[in-house]
Amino acid sequence: MTVAPHPDVDTLRTGAELEVGPASLSPDPVVVGPLSPQVDLQVAVEGGVVLDLTEGGVPLLGVAVDADEVRLSVPGGSGSRLPSRPDGDGVVRLRLLLDAGVVELFTGGATAAARLRPSGGEISLGIAGDRPGARLRGLVAHAMERVVG
Repeated sequence: MTVAPHPDVDTLRTGAELEVGPASLSPDPVVVGPLSPQVDLQVAVEGGVVLDLTEGGVPLLGVAVDADEVRLSVPGGSGSRLPSRPDGDGVVRLRLLLDAGVVELFTGGATAAARLRPSGGEISLGIAGDRPGARLRGLVAHAMERVVG
């Protein structure tokens, strides 16, 4: 079974806020933003990569990606692990949907979800490599209409 966002989610996009990549990554994070608190992030990475979302410098969400798994972590909450399922070029593709204190992560036909600390302000995204050869193939952030709450 393959799990993916319903196609109607794409109709909630209000426009691309940010497009980044390709770029080599180091342990020092590249911080991008501000981004809308309702955002659809599409990310393609290879190698070990860490994504950290913050609001006003306060952590909201962490995602760690390697060739074997994707780990989703929320401060004060439980974590989730999914198989990463890289494509033939070793690229792992992620889609993160954030809306009203909920995140949904889709990768390789699997999904995880978690509650986040309520956020209403703009968020920032830090992207770092955690091993040599880590690359951001591409990142697109689409603002979305608020659906929940």
